[in-house]
Amino acid sequence: MSRSGGWSDPKPGSPAAKGLPSVQLYDLSKDIGETQNLQNKHPEVVASLVTLLEKYVATGRSTPGEPQQNTGEVQIFR
Repeated sequence: MSRSGGWSDPKPGSPAAKGLPSVQLYDLSKDIGETQNLQNKHPEVVASLVTLLEKYVATGRSTPGEPQQNTGEVQIFR
């Protein structure tokens, strides 16, 4: 298992990924190796970021401008 909690390998959705945290939040200024998952300490940050990601997926972009059509299936793992 990778030290980053499993997002690199095993891949999300794989049998090997069962039991890994569904969300990962790291303070990269203090933990560049992604060894301390802070999701449980900061649920408000996780909720805010998930909402923002869902908005980006729904509008097809993260930059100003007209919404874009999504052309493929997008999964947000939680």
